Amino acid sequence: MIQKYVEQLAADIHQAATVKAAPASKKNKRRFSEKDIDDHFAEVEAYLHGPTFKLSGIVGIDRAMLPSDDVISDDQADLLADAMVSLLNAHNFYPDFPQNNGLELPPRLRYKALRGVWDSEQVPVSAGEIHLEFCSYEEENCPFPGYCTSCSDFRQDDGFIPSIHNYCDAWCEKCAFTLKCSVFSLKPELDETQDDGGKTISERFQEIEDLLVNSIYPKNQENSWPDIYFGPEEASGQEDLVLKRTYMQQHPLALITIAYAEKANLLLQAIIKTCSREYTKWVGSEDAARIFDAFQTVCWYHILIYPKVLRALSGYYEIDKDEFIEEDMNGSAKVTLIAIDRSIAAFNVLQGLLEVNETEMVGCVGQLIDLGNDLEKYFPDARKFRRPGFDD
Repeated sequence: MIQKYVEQLAADIHQAATVKAAPASKKNKRRFSEKDIDDHFAEVEAYLHGPTFKLSGIVGIDRAMLPSDDVISDDQADLLADAMVSLLNAHNFYPDFPQNNGLELPPRLRYKALRGVWDSEQVPVSAGEIHLEFCSYEEENCPFPGYCTSCSDFRQDDGFIPSIHNYCDAWCEKCAFTLKCSVFSLKPELDETQDDGGKTISERFQEIEDLLVNSIYPKNQENSWPDIYFGPEEASGQEDLVLKRTYMQQHPLALITIAYAEKANLLLQAIIKTCSREYTKWVGSEDAARIFDAFQTVCWYHILIYPKVLRALSGYYEIDKDEFIEEDMNGSAKVTLIAIDRSIAAFNVLQGLLEVNETEMVGCVGQLIDLGNDLEKYFPDARKFRRPGFDD
């Protein structure tokens, strides 16, 4: 009895995979176009910030239809697992099974793992690949005991601090924890790109000026900020996603951040011009390095604050979904607060040493203070968040 049921179920799952995959194969025959690029970025945005649905609902096979692994044989488990993987692939989901020196994962473990994630929350996409992970990196709860070495490999990972890169300011050049960061270890070319080649402070100022003038910041009020989110016409009916994006973009925190970034960008350009005119006055003094460091600090963080605020707001609107979301929200908010604190301190240095553009500097500091106060109201636990490595 169970054999006939398993065979029919596997056939139904394969059929569903075939039906889903058919339009995709035709689509792949089209010539690559500019619309494909737009669609790709829309898919990336949907994956990063889109609403989630049960995987069973996305693929159209209810989990209740999948028999428990303890009532089927190994051959039956193998038959169902193959069909399930085929269906997942048709929907752009790819299970990440362990690859342990060629050891073949037993069919029962493979099926049990797939059935275990069948009702997990996922974001549906129509292109690309979403990899399904089964590992929680808790060795005592390993879904593939004897066939997976991820936990032991992780413990031997050269002393890297887990997740340290998630709540940093991405300023590797200034970081004291680069040797503890797995992300930094993947970028060996960074040392070469950060080498200033013995350039003078004046030359380094010129490089920053070029970057600022050609940056993403707008030159008029008609297009006050680049819209990094796709609109309703590209949302493929995902109303919740569009609504969340609208809330985030129009949130007072986002608007204050935009206003500050635009004002700071113009101020930084003005400071460079002022310093260029009075080059002989300060370049040979002991304050030159302090001025450049403070300037560089404002320059770095005025770009960083906006995406960090959006990341915190993203968690703010989904806080009830997952405990990790609340943690990530507070961690992102804390990084933003640190960026604000350091920017204010840098402005104080510039005000004391340059004595130029004081009105604009006071205005920027006022915006940062307002933003910091508002952040602490919306994310009262942000300062308590302990960033891995930095706050240990």
